[in-house]
Amino acid sequence: MNPVICSWSAELPAGTDIIWPDGCRDVIAIMPEGQPATLLCSGLDDTARRIQCQTTTRFVGVRLAPGVTFSWEQATAETLRTDHHLQHWSASYLQHTQPQSNHASADTLLHDLQQHLNNTAITPPPWIHEFLAESADSGGGCPRRLTSTGWPRSERNLRRLLVEYTGRPPRYWQQLARIRAVARAITASDEPLAALAAQYHFADQAHMSRDIRRWLGCTPVMLRTDNNGNDQRANNLARLSAPDAFTLV
Repeated sequence: MNPVICSWSAELPAGTDIIWPDGCRDVIAIMPEGQPATLLCSGLDDTARRIQCQTTTRFVGVRLAPGVTFSWEQATAETLRTDHHLQHWSASYLQHTQPQSNHASADTLLHDLQQHLNNTAITPPPWIHEFLAESADSGGGCPRRLTSTGWPRSERNLRRLLVEYTGRPPRYWQQLARIRAVARAITASDEPLAALAAQYHFADQAHMSRDIRRWLGCTPVMLRTDNNGNDQRANNLARLSAPDAFTLV
């Protein structure tokens, strides 16, 4: 199993932005213009994250597969759900990095971070990813392979071990898989919302709308257009289609 799903970079202007949960932790270099850079290992979100940039800020990140941990952290459920500033790495990786003026140095930083993470990561047992893949394939339903080789033999053990390895129980992963799948379907089509709610096994359209608002901080209509009627589909679909916890690695 590859501990790293992907690497990424983004530059945001001053202001507020929203990051949707994708089931992954990321090791992120945060580099505000004219200010010292910092390294952060993000926690596992269960709702939209609002970030505030005081100035133009570049982010360079490495996305970790669910369940990946490191020897330098206490691998508890609370640790996996909480942000941690990696001060013990900052001097080594950020001292000579000036990404705002030198993109090559940011690329070097990303390469070095990914290599270090690959070399030091502790990967979970393979059934963790199999569970996530089946959750995605079933649209957030319960996987049916509890008796397969290597899987926990009971639902109680499955829940306990998922929390132990990933920080979240099965219900979290199943709901996240469904909400990302239905959000992609809403964004990519003009199909009536009531029909999509039924297709993805919500009780009704109102139930789907409540869950989307809780997880993503927006309404289903806002996945298609903003409050001024501007088309948001291409941008939102790109965000929802980016590599996530359910991506094969």
